[in-house]
Amino acid sequence: MADFSDVILVTDLDDTLLTKDKRISDEDYKALCYFTENGGHFTIATGRVYISAKPFADALPINLPLILYNGAVIYDDKAEKTVWKQLMPPTAMGYMNDLLKRFDTLGSEIVCENKVYIYKPSSSLDDKLALEQIPFDYCDADTIPDEIVKLLLVGETDEIEVAAAEIKKTEYPDVDFMLSSKCYCEMLPKGASKAVGINKMTELLGIQGKKIVAAGDYDNDIAMIEAADLGVTVINAPQRVKDCADLVLPKTSDEGAIAELINYIEHKF
Repeated sequence: MADFSDVILVTDLDDTLLTKDKRISDEDYKALCYFTENGGHFTIATGRVYISAKPFADALPINLPLILYNGAVIYDDKAEKTVWKQLMPPTAMGYMNDLLKRFDTLGSEIVCENKVYIYKPSSSLDDKLALEQIPFDYCDADTIPDEIVKLLLVGETDEIEVAAAEIKKTEYPDVDFMLSSKCYCEMLPKGASKAVGINKMTELLGIQGKKIVAAGDYDNDIAMIEAADLGVTVINAPQRVKDCADLVLPKTSDEGAIAELINYIEHKF
């Protein structure tokens, strides 16, 4: 009988666990149930806000707190409370305003723990919200909310790539930037990452000694892939992500990549 009791499995949602049409495949679901029923510890690490991640968390055999907002928040879904979070510094909106002046075709989103605000509308941002089906409100310079968790620049792929390249040339001492998809560049509190979220979660639970397996597919997953005992990506990930991984799965999220990973953990890890 398999024994996964010494393993913590953390996986990204979009394009790692979820299929292109935002489903959990039967193959992956059965494999995750097998993993947790045989002692494995499992959770997700996602850039999504809680309300967007919750339907998938409810459908999965998760037995650890959720790592949300690209590692800036750890949420205990069973206890229905936040157990740890990092907030944006007061300087963040000044940085965002400067960036929106430099890249005036981009949209902007302000993300708080329980609310999403549109700060600068754009067609790309409309598409994002329609896809994620997240309730939102609007705000302006006079109604900026308190306790911001992260800020997003949203645009077409070529626009985001140009903005991200220019951002790298400027020093922002108290925030970090990362690409979380082809269309999103996120501003996070300095040092926030999925790797930090995983480390903080294991510290809070007193389970630091277990082996960590982390799977993701994009730039915002690189930190946890590099920090894990087994860092994993999928075959359709960008080459820069593959270069950071210990294992590149031969399947995509549409083909049962996480089931393939659990088989690897059982027989080869």
